[in-house]
Amino acid sequence: KTDISDCVTAAKKVDLGKLSDTFLNRDYCTYITIKEIILYRVFGLYKKDMNDVKEEPNGAKINGSYASTEFAESIIDAKIRLALDPEWKNLKLYEAKILVPIGETIHVGKVAPATLISGTVLEGLADQVILPVNWPISWITGIRRITARQLQKVPEYLSVAEYEGMLERVSCLNKK
Repeated sequence: KTDISDCVTAAKKVDLGKLSDTFLNRDYCTYITIKEIILYRVFGLYKKDMNDVKEEPNGAKINGSYASTEFAESIIDAKIRLALDPEWKNLKLYEAKILVPIGETIHVGKVAPATLISGTVLEGLADQVILPVNWPISWITGIRRITARQLQKVPEYLSVAEYEGMLERVSCLNKK
């Protein structure tokens, strides 16, 4: 978990509208970063037809607004602690390590629980950070695959270039 307490300064609270519902009790604070901070974003997109070049992917894109100060320990951990409802179509396959620069406005609180169609409650309660809309991908310092197995040590992240190279090799293998 990243301790951001000495990396931010309080700012005038910005009304996030419907996004406030994603925070526990709609409680969050707005801050400006005064030091660089490390955050983590769980994401994953999918296509119904991988051969359809015109089909737009569904799910959670790499530079979406939601992040956390905590890295995911497994896919299940991410689902429960980030309260990721399957209806949102986030595949939870990857995690980006993000370096947020000085001078950025962020909103911080705890993730609100989510109740699934089945009645199951995902508890949430991880630190949630709302990043600026369309933040630049250049903030990403690394990417890793999230697995079903619980982590036994701090995760290692590939650089974006290494990760893109790996994906290219895998896609070539899949075409054979």
